[in-house]
Amino acid sequence: MVRGSASTEREDTLGWTPGSEVESLEGIDAVVHLAGASVADRWTEAHKERIRKSRVDGTDVIARAVVRDGVPRLVSASAVGFYGDRGDERIDEDASRGEGFLADVCGLWEGATEPARDRTTIARIGIVFAADGGALPKMATPFRFGVGGKVGSGRQFLSWVHLQDLVAMLLFAIDGEVTGTFNAVSPNPVRQSELAAVLAKVLRRPNWLPVPKAMIKLAMGGDMAEEMLLASQRIEPAVLRAAGFEWRHGSLEPALQDVLG
Repeated sequence: MVRGSASTEREDTLGWTPGSEVESLEGIDAVVHLAGASVADRWTEAHKERIRKSRVDGTDVIARAVVRDGVPRLVSASAVGFYGDRGDERIDEDASRGEGFLADVCGLWEGATEPARDRTTIARIGIVFAADGGALPKMATPFRFGVGGKVGSGRQFLSWVHLQDLVAMLLFAIDGEVTGTFNAVSPNPVRQSELAAVLAKVLRRPNWLPVPKAMIKLAMGGDMAEEMLLASQRIEPAVLRAAGFEWRHGSLEPALQDVLG
């Protein structure tokens, strides 16, 4: 997404393939860069390379175009995967990078903004709750069929954000209310077992069939299962809080009601 000044009245989405050159951005006030290959597809070595290249190469091209054409602000996506599996530790933006494939990719992804570092804000985005696309419809599917339950131990923390709040956060960053790096998440991370219980309640379905860790690893592959479903990330949006951001959907049950109800 790009935003133009009042004089140009330009706000649109560029048709662009990550890694290719970017058309002129002259007259643009801000660019929001969210592009990248899906991490939800099975992690073959070939797909892991697509995940990496689409983020790193694409971000480098965008950052250089922003500098080339004098765009004053770039808001670039990253993900809470940056922090790796951290158990019950409370993690804010000052925490170090964790371990694992996603953490490594996020580190490279953020590093690719270096050509435009002086004008870049990075959003480390949690699991996005939206009615169409993203992780939530996949999470909800077993419950809709009456076979939902916790995943693994259920003790792992999930850090999530309602789509409407995420959009508001990106606009907040465009307007310069936050700079540097911020965690784009709800202020209320939840354990996976709580998410399962609330999903069942909202969908009026049972919550009775846990998915064993071994089954998840067999279905998804070990690395993907460990990092996508079994890792625990208790993320704090300290920068947004300090900047006075106001969440419209900060609590789990009302957020799920809004999206799925």
